[in-house]
Order: sequence, then structure tokens, then C-alpha cells
Amino acid sequence: MIRTLPLAAFSLAAMAGTALAAPEIVASTKPIHSLVASVTAGVTEPYLVVKGAASPHTYSLRPSDAAALEGADLVFWTGPGFELFLADALETLAGNAEVVDFSEAEGLTLLPLREGGAFEAHSHEDETEAEHAAHSHEGHGHDHHEHDHHDHDEEGHDHHAHEGEADLHFWLDPQNAILMVNQIEATLS
Repeated sequence: MIRTLPLAAFSLAAMAGTALAAPEIVASTKPIHSLVASVTAGVTEPYLVVKGAASPHTYSLRPSDAAALEGADLVFWTGPGFELFLADALETLAGNAEVVDFSEAEGLTLLPLREGGAFEAHSHEDETEAEHAAHSHEGHGHDHHEHDHHDHDEEGHDHHAHEGEADLHFWLDPQNAILMVNQIEATLS
């Protein structure tokens, strides 16, 4: 009996340690990561998929991203309308993870695409490459990165939703951000 007591105590301690282990969490983009990290502060740090100046509109998974998805217990993302690159990867790599798609959150307010001023659509169809490089991209409503030689007539130049569709940057609405944090808390509890 005395010999089994330390073994039982060790087993209980091991089980308690396992039960209290922080979940492996993956967040797709910086805004999602920021919301998740604010909830998990002091417990765990979520893995961020789209790092640095990378864009979710053109991102390709790295091997480290694939490994993080394979080991994830939870994945938080904006949804396929904003992060199409992640849709197939979630099915194939994160099959054991609980996936939270914020675009499907109950009560989420989707706002229409904004127009006018900084949000006004722009075109580069009649520009030479030198003219395009020479003008400022401030106020265009989207990020421009270094352009390698590519055709501006391509349909994919506007990476955001088309006219009449919702603005998928829904976390920018404070009420949506609160709703998302509440969903993160509920998922983690």
C-alpha cells in the first residue's frame, strides 16, 4: 500500500499537468492574433500564420505554418472570403483542431464596401510601368508592395470583395471586435 501511494500521487500529478496544459492555438492574421492573444495573455501565445508585411490575399503556407496547423487544438481565422489560402489547409492539416470562422459568427455586422475619398477605386490600365511606380499609392485603400513585371489588366488586381459585397475587415468595427473576443472566451472555456 505504501509503495502504491507515491505511484498514485505521481499519476494524479501527471494527469493534472496534462489537463492543465495550454491548448495549441493558431491565429491566421495579425488582427485575429491580437484579439486571441489578449484573451490568452499569461497562459499561452497563439501561433501567427501571416507574419510581417505578408498579405493574406497572396500568402502561401510555409512548412512551419503547416506544422503549427497539424499540431493545433484551436484555429481562429477570418474565413474563406478573406483568407482563401487557408481553406484547404484547414481541412487537410488541422483536421483534429476546433476551427472558429469569425465570418460565420452569430451577430456579426458586415458592412458594405466603403466608397469615396481614400476608399475610391482606382485603375492603372492606361499607365506605363514607370508611371505606375512614380505615383503615390497613399489613399488607394489597399497596400501595394514592390511590383515585379505583371499585367495591370488582370482581373485579380483588386484583391478585396467586388462591388455590392461586404467589407471583410469586420474586426475594425468595435462591436464586432467585442463579439469576436466573447467568442474566443467562450471557445476557450
